[in-house]
Amino acid sequence: MNSKSYSAKSILLVLVAISLNISGVYYFFTGFLPQKITVNKKSTWELAYTNSLEIKTENDLLAPKYDKLVFMVVDALRKYHKKLSYISFLTLESHSTLAPNLLQTIGFTANAKIPTVTLPRIKAMMTGTIPGYIDAVTNLLESEKSSGTSDDQQDSIIWQLVNASKKNIHMYGDDTWLRLFPNSFTEYEGTTSFYVSDTVQVDLNVTRNLDKSFSNPTNTDSPNWDALILHYLGLDHIGHLEGPNSKLMPPKQKEMDDIVKKIYSQIEKNDIERNKASNGKSKPTLFILLGDHGMNELGNHGGNSVGEVSPAMVFISPSMNHSSDYINIQTIDQTDLVPTLSTLLGFPIPYNNIGIPIDPLYINHSRKFSIFTFFVLFYFLLKILA
Repeated sequence: MNSKSYSAKSILLVLVAISLNISGVYYFFTGFLPQKITVNKKSTWELAYTNSLEIKTENDLLAPKYDKLVFMVVDALRKYHKKLSYISFLTLESHSTLAPNLLQTIGFTANAKIPTVTLPRIKAMMTGTIPGYIDAVTNLLESEKSSGTSDDQQDSIIWQLVNASKKNIHMYGDDTWLRLFPNSFTEYEGTTSFYVSDTVQVDLNVTRNLDKSFSNPTNTDSPNWDALILHYLGLDHIGHLEGPNSKLMPPKQKEMDDIVKKIYSQIEKNDIERNKASNGKSKPTLFILLGDHGMNELGNHGGNSVGEVSPAMVFISPSMNHSSDYINIQTIDQTDLVPTLSTLLGFPIPYNNIGIPIDPLYINHSRKFSIFTFFVLFYFLLKILA
């Protein structure tokens, strides 16, 4: 009798222990890897019309300030804690190509939330949401959806440019963009990030597309780009191989710096040509140079050390003319890029966005435009919460 009682108690204890283990694993994963709820809708200007007293038709919308965008991602480009300096290459006090053009740049530390890996960071900067660890899995599944215009895709800068604004986007570099936004690019060449030992060809495959991208800016016979995305992986690969102090880092920094110089010079030249061809109707080009995340002192990333969560974000345009007060680094959030680009380029702010406009970028524009920008953001947020 005692033996049977003891056996029954043992079985009960084992069942309780198994239940507790299962509950512990469940609560760990739901807490550490939460699935964020997003509204599967797309923003339209009608959302603003519904709530706004100032905006009733498209005629009430202010004209965009830029009509072309160059978006250059240098993977693992972190902000350097030194006056007017960016790790890894934009040392404005010394060799940087931007040194003569400081008034045409504004630099920020763009705070990156964990996980500090490429896919969630791209999603944060394109949708204005804060992805979690689980997004690395769910977004790979989403990438199998076939249509770039599908309602199944989450609202983003890419979706709005392609579908709402009918823009052409060219993409060269990390093929993560192709997985996240399938069928969204009129021209592209993807490079894989898994061959970490490749620190040279992975970037040359991007750079070789620059000449054709900036040739014939006024040619209307062939579809030119409205947004150009470049994603360089070499600097990140060097970090993984040998760390940020590797002997391979200075030549890679110089290579990236020369590319920045080339792009800026081409933008400056092409903006003048486009302006003449359009009799002054064209808008300037906005050039954004940024890191998707940083790296720690071992060259790795994914965690929340200062180096990993402090990538640089630099806004550059020949049309900018900021006082030196606005060159100094301020801290923003990566999600703030979404409403900022939406208003500067003139398309609806993507649904689910939680970012706010980056105020210093509106200094050169009228007070009316700045106030209007925050009104639009308010109305979109109001519609989401309603």
